[in-house]
Amino acid sequence: MSGAGAAAIAIANLLIARGVKHLILVDTKGAIYAGRTDGMNPYKEAFTAYNLENKQGDIHAVLPGADVFLGLSQPNLIDRTDVQNMASKPIVFAMSNPNPEILPDEAIA
Repeated sequence: MSGAGAAAIAIANLLIARGVKHLILVDTKGAIYAGRTDGMNPYKEAFTAYNLENKQGDIHAVLPGADVFLGLSQPNLIDRTDVQNMASKPIVFAMSNPNPEILPDEAIA
């Protein structure tokens, strides 16, 4: 999930309540992981337990192999290479408003 603000945390909590076990939130400082200190707060800290592989780095570093991308951050953040590096048949919810993290035509390509 790109973003770790109020909307992202609310959606992450809903996903976890519905059974999601592996979830990585990525903010402007990178992945939320156990041991990270920069830019952390108690809300973000709660999600370190769902980064099961303790992945670190920016969105491009943690996205390979992912089944789903949830974008709640900024426009034009990812590109078609990022989508190609995800798992087969990836699901992309690019919800940055008014411009998404990736345009639909780019994601489909």
